[in-house]
Amino acid sequence: MSQSRYEYYKKYRVDAESVDDFLRRYTNCNANQEIAPHKVRLESYAEELKRYGFCYMTKLMSVTGQPVTYYPKPLKEEK
Repeated sequence: MSQSRYEYYKKYRVDAESVDDFLRRYTNCNANQEIAPHKVRLESYAEELKRYGFCYMTKLMSVTGQPVTYYPKPLKEEK
């Protein structure tokens, strides 16, 4: 992979206001697998965001059936 992981996964970017919003909008709660409680997933994804700068969800866990990623919106600079 010649480009960074951060740049590579931008092609899966979806709109969300926060990690919490990302999880609530895109988690497939009907997946044929056990899902950790929301609070536990929120902590895990927040840690992932802090470490990598984005959050990644597999196609199996996503309601879209495709991988999805959350990138926080850049902070607006104060004038």
